[in-house]
This record gives sequence, C-alpha cells and structure tokens, in this order.
Amino acid sequence: MRKRTLPQPEERTERRISAFTSLSICALTVVAQILITLTLTQLLAENVSYVYFILELAGAIVAIRVYQRQGSPSYKLVWMCLLLALPVSGMILFLLWGGTHQAKSLSLRKVPPPAERESTRMESAANVARLNRRSPAWGRLASYLQSRDFLLYSGSQARYFAEGAEFFDDLVLHLQRAEIYIFLEYYILAEGQVWDRIFSVLRERAAAGVEVRIIFDDFGNLTRLSDATLQAIQDAAVQAVQENYQDEPHVEAQVAMLIANQAADNDNKVTVEQVRRQLAEEYPLAAVPFDDYVEKSDVLEPAQAQQPVTVSPARIRRMESRSIHTASGIEVKIPTEILSEDSAVEFLHAEDGSVSLLIKNVIL
Repeated sequence: MRKRTLPQPEERTERRISAFTSLSICALTVVAQILITLTLTQLLAENVSYVYFILELAGAIVAIRVYQRQGSPSYKLVWMCLLLALPVSGMILFLLWGGTHQAKSLSLRKVPPPAERESTRMESAANVARLNRRSPAWGRLASYLQSRDFLLYSGSQARYFAEGAEFFDDLVLHLQRAEIYIFLEYYILAEGQVWDRIFSVLRERAAAGVEVRIIFDDFGNLTRLSDATLQAIQDAAVQAVQENYQDEPHVEAQVAMLIANQAADNDNKVTVEQVRRQLAEEYPLAAVPFDDYVEKSDVLEPAQAQQPVTVSPARIRRMESRSIHTASGIEVKIPTEILSEDSAVEFLHAEDGSVSLLIKNVIL
C-alpha cells in the first residue's frame, strides 16, 4: 500500500495571527457593536420619539410572543429583558437570531442510516435478548437504541483506561505505528509534557511520509500554544551552540533556560536580537552561526528580528526544569540551571550506553 505524502510547506498558505491580535479584534468588534446599538437607540429616543414609541410597543408585543413560545424559561427570559430594555437593538438581534426560521435554516440535513441486512438485525435482536437476561436495565437501554436503528453487535472490543496517562501512553504507541495517515481532533491543545510527546511523534511520522492532520478549536487555543516563531528561534540557537560547543552538555536545556530568563526579564516576551546578544555573551562562537540559521529558517523573516514573541508561562516553567525518566518509571525534575553543576548532579555513562543519574547533597 503506497503511503500518501504531505504537501510541501511552499505549497501551503498559512495564516498566522497572534493571540493578542485575535482577542483584540474580537473585543473591538463587540465594543463597536454595543456603541453603535446604544447610539442608534439614543438618537431615535431623542429625535424621532414616535418611531421609538412604535419600536417600544413592537418590542413589548414580541416579548409577549416570546413568553408564549415553547422553550427554556431562561432562554425566553433573556430575550424578553433585551426586547423590553433595548427595543431597537433587541428587535434587530431577535430578527437575526431569535426566530425559529434560523434553527430550520441551520439544521443539518438528516442522512438516513445505512440499510442493514435482515440477518444483521436478527443477530442484534438475539444480542439484545441475551443482554436483557443478564442485565434487564442494560437490556432496556439496548432495546431503545435498537428501535432507533443503533444495533447491538457482538465481538466488538473496548479498552478501559483507569487514568488519562494510560490512555496517552497507548495513543503514542498507536501513533508510532501509523503508516498512512493520522487524524486527530481535540477542542484544546495545551503545551506540556503530554503534547510534547505527541508532537514529537507526529513530526517523526510526518517526516516518514505519513499524512498528519489535526483539528482543534482556533479561539479556544489562542493563548495555549506558542507561535512557531519561538520554536524556530530556539532551534536555531540550539543548532548554533551544538555546532561550535560540541563538548557542552545539555545544550537544549541550557538554551531553553537562556530564552526563559530573557522572557522573564521582558514581560514574557523575547526577540531574535535579544537571544543573539545573550548567545554572544555566553556562547560567543555561536552568535554568527545563529544568524545563519535564522536566515535559513522557513519560519523566521528578517523583519521579525526586532518583533517580540510571547513566551507562555507554562512554557517558561518547562524551560526552567528538565524531566528525566528512568526505565522503572520514576520521573525526576531537575532545575535547568544546575544541570551542568557537578556539585549538584552527575550523569554517569556506562559502557552499554545506559546513563545513570547521581544526585548529590540529598537532604532526607
């Protein structure tokens, strides 16, 4: 079976809008709508009083009609208050979203269920009968679902996960086995250890030719995922340091701490130029290669050198420490600033390639 390949970056057009910009646009739009509505109401009340009186009367009539309609009392109460307090804006909003025609026009087209063979329906009826003998309560539920064309099948499997960590371990395992495509759908994606594990697997599978697609809520994730610009800056710095300081241990952690310190000193923001200056102080040989990697990046543009990139508090916390997992399942978090201090911790490399961690000056 031939693998499908992902479109190249140059074949895709991506729209990147920062969380602050998106939230600002939404807030300004809401404020503008409120101001326009209140201004229109005030102008009608002052200059065309008889028109405003007619609208007030119409609002009262519509409010009575809303009260008489079937539906949730809280839903009707909101519309009644709006129609009586602000008849002009209330009438406009009710005509846009309060009428029943909106629900009809926005309702999804019903798709008939697929035709099942008579043998399948007979098998489902037998399964329901067996379930009813074992558990009458579950049997009644299965009978109701069957009457709605949801048949009860045998031989299906389901796995119960007692904890979320078990589910994500199983998810990562299945993602690593993907050969053709990976489709994920989540409401919220937040930075953290779980997402980092999943994202690393997704990148590896995408590089292997697996089609990877993720659907998530745009507005719900505005402040949860950092811009790709930040990751590109960090990757460029790591490559520059590794290239010129090959004996330097824990380069990724040290660069992450460098960026975290910059962000903490600058209201959770960092720029390319700030990272370059910090590299020039701590890793002088890496400053020029860093510029080269930034220039070669598909994400970073020359004009972005002075533009600040927001570093989320969650990401700063992750940068300030490094999680180390042992084969027995033990997790140890070590502050990044002491990773290279032999007086605090020491990494022992065995001949078989394994690494042991020696923690010094432990207080019990």
